[in-house]
Amino acid sequence: VYGANSGVGHLIAQCARALGARVVGGVRGPRWNEALAALGVEPVDTTSPDAAGIVDAIAPEGVDVVVDLVGAVNAPLTSHVLGPRGRWLIVGLLGGAEVTLSLRDVIRRRWTVTGSSIRSLGPDDKRQAMAGVRDDLWPLVTEGRIAARIHRTVPRERVDDAWALMERGGTFGKTVLSG
Repeated sequence: VYGANSGVGHLIAQCARALGARVVGGVRGPRWNEALAALGVEPVDTTSPDAAGIVDAIAPEGVDVVVDLVGAVNAPLTSHVLGPRGRWLIVGLLGGAEVTLSLRDVIRRRWTVTGSSIRSLGPDDKRQAMAGVRDDLWPLVTEGRIAARIHRTVPRERVDDAWALMERGGTFGKTVLSG
């Protein structure tokens, strides 16, 4: 999970763990290693020159799924660590939208590369997605196995400050508007 410290990323990582996956959390720098480890996530600094080697040590056969909340900046790492029949789900583009990708790798390693956005779904698809959350994930929330971490609560009248905080990055969990 790239962006594993983000509001969405830390929840995706928890969901995957709760459903039985071994999770590697990609973050920019070691700042969130302890917080990710507390969630049962193995942190990897995606800016480290040895990031690919670290992931290789964790998953020598390659990772099965990359949930990419960041985008283009991590594409070279993904191309290295995604295993045979791997799935690359792109849902965020804060790190850029344009990549060079070897289609030979896609064919030879039988990858599935796809993108998704709740925003672009029609009403029926949104209802189906919410039913899946209700049926498959909400019980894990009520059991306490998945919980949103709040990085900071900001008064609604200071929405510009909250937005600036999110744009700067370096947060762990959700930024919440109050009031």
